[in-house]
Parts: sequence; structure tokens; C-alpha cells
Amino acid sequence: MTSIVLNNNGGIKIKLNYLTAGDSSHSALIFVHELGGNITTWDFVINDLAQYFYVIALDLPDSGNSDLMVGQYEMSALIDILECFIKTLAIDSYVLIGLALGGITALHSALTYVDKIKGLVVLDAIGDLRDETRNYVINRGITARDNGMESVVNISVERSFYELHNSRLASVRRNYIDRFVKNNPRGYWRLSQLLGTTPNIGKRIKEIKIPCFIGVGENDVIFTPSECSDLAKNLPNGYFHIIPNAAHFPPLQNPEGFTSKVIPFLRMIAGHDQ
Repeated sequence: MTSIVLNNNGGIKIKLNYLTAGDSSHSALIFVHELGGNITTWDFVINDLAQYFYVIALDLPDSGNSDLMVGQYEMSALIDILECFIKTLAIDSYVLIGLALGGITALHSALTYVDKIKGLVVLDAIGDLRDETRNYVINRGITARDNGMESVVNISVERSFYELHNSRLASVRRNYIDRFVKNNPRGYWRLSQLLGTTPNIGKRIKEIKIPCFIGVGENDVIFTPSECSDLAKNLPNGYFHIIPNAAHFPPLQNPEGFTSKVIPFLRMIAGHDQ
């Protein structure tokens, strides 16, 4: 892992933590994690993907070992920071891979940085958030800010690991809890407010012409398979996949199920034989 200090056009100066894997001459994949997550979200899939691609995973602002932001900020600022990060690493074109908040960020990025993004992998995310979801995310962030991360960890785990029970996932769940409670409560609150107030883009989804892999855990109750299927249908070049034995976090809950579906898609974009 390493870090990089950015100073984007909006005057935001921030240090971001990131890691790389694979051959830098290969097609680049940029990984963007979920709310409450960090680069370890991708631990179980990076090695498989790095066999074929140049993998870059970062801790978002207010997450992991990246800097905390000063004050609140919006989705437009987040995608500008992400683009500044990618530009600083001299990556000219890439596939953006995002989970939950990261997937929503990827969709918004594809509407802004049209010429640089070759494809999207959007996991357990949609373009239009229900009011119920917005209120839940905002209120959960406020609770975490005021009472600490331990006050929201149980409900977060229950929803994200919905009806998943096996010996391997018991360990994954414990590790997720340990990671989740280490979040800075104010940083988590800021990202929660960002997500809860992000503009809906459902009416603009058809503008995203690049290939888009839309994946969702079969047990996801936050962004359901039905909602994610609708997103894929509205994309001109959408490919919909349900990841079995997973809920809101397929890369953690069924990494083999995820990589077996996404690698052929990514190799297609990169121009390899499938």
C-alpha cells in the first residue's frame, strides 16, 4: 500500500491510500469500495484479477487510511477527486469497478468522464435511490456520528449479510465487523450524507453507452436483484448477473462466484479471447 497527495481543480487537497497489483502495461481496473468499507473489500478477488489486469484499489476520502475531508461534500466533488487520483497515476483509460456507494459513484463518473472509462462493473447499486433508502442511510450516519460506529454495526451487518449462513462467512462477517467499527464516525457520517443526497440519474442512464456489468447478490435486500435488473435493462450495453450465495457484498461473500462472471466480461472489453 502507498499514498498520494492530490490537489484537484476544486482546491481540495487530500491524501488517498491505495494499492496496486498486476502488470501496469495491462488494462487498468479501478476499484471503489462501499460505504463503511476500504480497500480490503477486494482482498479475495484482487489476485485473480491481477493475473490479467492492472489493479488499482483506493480508500475513498473519509475511509480506511485516506484523509478525512473538511466539511461536507457532494457526489460531484467525490467523482472529481476520483478522476484527479486516476489522472495523477497517469491512467488514460480504465474500467471502473464499484460496490454499493462505489457502484453509484461509477455510474455518476461514467456520465461525467465519458471518454476515459472503457466499461463499468456496478455491484449492488442502482441509479435512483428510494426515499426510504435515503432516509435510512442519512439517519444511520447521524446515529454513528453521535453515538459511535458500534451503535449501527448490528443493523448494517444484518442487512448486508441477509440470510447468509455458512462457516466461511462467519469469519468474513467477524472481519467485516472489526473493520466497520474502526471507521471514523464523522467520516462515515459525511459519506452517508453524500450518498443520501446524491441526485437520481435514472433518466440519464441511457446516456451510458459503454459496456456495463450489473451484478447483485441474490439475497440483497438493500438494492434488490429486481432493481438491479431494471438498471441493466435501461443501459444500452448492460449485462446483468446474479451472484449466488451472496447478499450486499459479493466480492466478500462469494468471491469465486463474482470473478467467474466478471473476468470474461473484462477480457471482452480488453480485447482478449474469452
